[in-house]
Amino acid sequence: MTNLGEFNEIYYNPDYNIKEIVPLDEELETLLIIYENADKSSWKDNYRINIILNYFVTMYSRIWLWLLLFKIYSNPDAELLYFDTVKYCF
Repeated sequence: MTNLGEFNEIYYNPDYNIKEIVPLDEELETLLIIYENADKSSWKDNYRINIILNYFVTMYSRIWLWLLLFKIYSNPDAELLYFDTVKYCF
């Protein structure tokens, strides 16, 4: 944060509980404000997770693994033994 408007927007917002204010330079021009949501919901919503991207990576890796296994299986002299260690809990 580098201006007074941003500071006041967070500091005086009743939705936030300020935990700590840390100066990042000696002139006190840049501050780091550590806060949590007043209703303690910050642990519930994690917007850094993209579930679609997660599904795509899993799908792509399984297809890639299947293609590698197929290359081995199509060789007449090869033996193939595969175990999937994923445990599904429903």
